[in-house]
Amino acid sequence: PFGGSQTVSMLTGDFLMPYLLSTVDRGHSMMTMLNETPIDYLTWGNHEDDLGHADVMRCERQYRGVWINSNMTDHESFANSTCQKEFEVLEVRSADGSNVRKVGLAAVLSNEPGLYKP
Repeated sequence: PFGGSQTVSMLTGDFLMPYLLSTVDRGHSMMTMLNETPIDYLTWGNHEDDLGHADVMRCERQYRGVWINSNMTDHESFANSTCQKEFEVLEVRSADGSNVRKVGLAAVLSNEPGLYKP
């Protein structure tokens, strides 16, 4: 996570659209906000498809955190991505350090055609 924080933040898709400002600036302001907040982890959502493909790819290149993409690793955006990972494993410690657990983060996107614009 960013800056050694004990808090992990994750936004689970649909952050580019539906978002009124993204209809005007094609996701630029949202990506600026995500990088400045910071949001540690993103996942794809079906509404990212509501924005033009080239704009979504530009937004993906802007992101400075980890973008989890577990089931679309063959997508064109994954191969040369600086932020996408298939999964992430976090080590979580209790406040006194006596308990340590591993937490796996994964993100899957449906291929159900009805969830996407035609």
